[in-house]
Amino acid sequence: EVLKKLVGDKTTFIRLGATKTIGDYVIGDSIRKQLKYTDRSLSLVVDNTERLLSMLDSGELDFAVIEGLFNKGKYGYKLLSAEPFIGICESGHPFDGQSVTVKQLQDETVIVREEGSGTRGILEHELKSLGFDLDFFARTVYISSFKLIRELVADGLGISFVYKSVVGDNSGFGTFEVESFSKTHEFNIVYLKNTNAWKYASMFFEGK
Repeated sequence: EVLKKLVGDKTTFIRLGATKTIGDYVIGDSIRKQLKYTDRSLSLVVDNTERLLSMLDSGELDFAVIEGLFNKGKYGYKLLSAEPFIGICESGHPFDGQSVTVKQLQDETVIVREEGSGTRGILEHELKSLGFDLDFFARTVYISSFKLIRELVADGLGISFVYKSVVGDNSGFGTFEVESFSKTHEFNIVYLKNTNAWKYASMFFEGK
């Protein structure tokens, strides 16, 4: 910040991170709005929650937008939205359009993201609260690509758990709820305390 003022740089450069759900499916409109300002530029890193928090700690990002769990006592944060967390399956699957019990899931192949991802962390948290883990499923497959997960689920090769924004109104999927799971989870703007990072987050989301 000091160097930019000394050299008279008038361009505002925003360094943000986003988890894959948010980076790929949520913040596109905010990026488009930013790029209409000729005096602003930005760098976006899309990665899992664990990696983004590490980059925040090392000063590589101004702020991150994440859907995963994090230490709210350590970081500054503001709620962006509360998003539906749903199960997805092949269209026509017995779960399609249903509310199912956890016990009904145990014969299924579940496809989840890599360790450190927010989506996987939320699923593990929900299972743990009920006394289960990922070994509860008949088979667990780990894939880091949402695109490939969507394709495999649509082909009937497993179920998965995602935020509704990942599938939108895509009729190629069936969706379901799990009775004991929380229906929504938070998307938060996260930044280091005692910094001016919120100024950049406000610029990005509020156009100020």
